Amino acid sequence: MFRLTAAVIFLFFSTNLYLFAQEYHLSDKAKTNLLFCIQHENDGVRSSGVHYVGKYKVEEAIPLLCKILKEDKNLRIRKLAAYSLFRMNDSKGLFAIEEALRFNDNKEVRLFCSTIFEISLRE
Repeated sequence: MFRLTAAVIFLFFSTNLYLFAQEYHLSDKAKTNLLFCIQHENDGVRSSGVHYVGKYKVEEAIPLLCKILKEDKNLRIRKLAAYSLFRMNDSKGLFAIEEALRFNDNKEVRLFCSTIFEISLRE
């Protein structure tokens, strides 16, 4: 029983280590799919896509995220786009966040961008 438990624990940790090592190496097809998702008409699909392009730092998505931050009808997705741009730590994305905190038409988005921008200045 002990050997079986030890084998399962070893397998669990070795699998997680492999997945961790592979975490930020997306294929071109995966990037293409994520870019498709962030332009999808369904809010849930778009929200997930925005989250994952930020998590995996898909630089090709930066112009689309900037557009989402500025124009998307869903305020939650706008804020998620700001957070994804923040996670990417790209100058264009940070500039878009700075613009949004000044000129966005929604007070909630402006406040969220203000908070993110202040954090980016500390780092």
